[in-house]
Amino acid sequence: MPDSAVWDLVVIGGGSAGLVASKTAAGFGASVLLVERARLGGDCLWTGCVPSKALIAAAHEVHSATRSGRPATLASSSASFRTAMASVDRAIQTIAPVDSREALEAEDVAVMTGDARFTSDRTLTVDGTEVRFPAGAPRDRDLTNSPGDRRGRSRAFPHQRGLLGADRAT
Repeated sequence: MPDSAVWDLVVIGGGSAGLVASKTAAGFGASVLLVERARLGGDCLWTGCVPSKALIAAAHEVHSATRSGRPATLASSSASFRTAMASVDRAIQTIAPVDSREALEAEDVAVMTGDARFTSDRTLTVDGTEVRFPAGAPRDRDLTNSPGDRRGRSRAFPHQRGLLGADRAT
């Protein structure tokens, strides 16, 4: 496990949001541990945004070529599917290094692979290894503007002139 007695921030999930949160916090000097179960990059890199945009670009190329009468790089055959999928793979392989463990560690983000499970308000385990972090805001504080929770605790509000009298949107 990466060295830190207590992490300032533990991020669970190495998808788009987890990567951005980790890099941003580390950039501000926080000690950051990112825990990812499988592959860094998340759905966006491996099955969502990147592959779909690469397929859309391939389809656009074929459509434009067909309409203009010029030959398309992607022919209308089974080879076109292989070519399109090769384009998807190239797009993924271009972006994957940016989301890699090496890139994160170069930006002072430590990475662990495994399943994270909270064991207390200050600890979690990653496949049996204990990870410690500072407790967040006290559980009886919440800035969501809700009047209370199911246990009857009241919520604290930020001290901003005019806020307490304003209608709540949440």
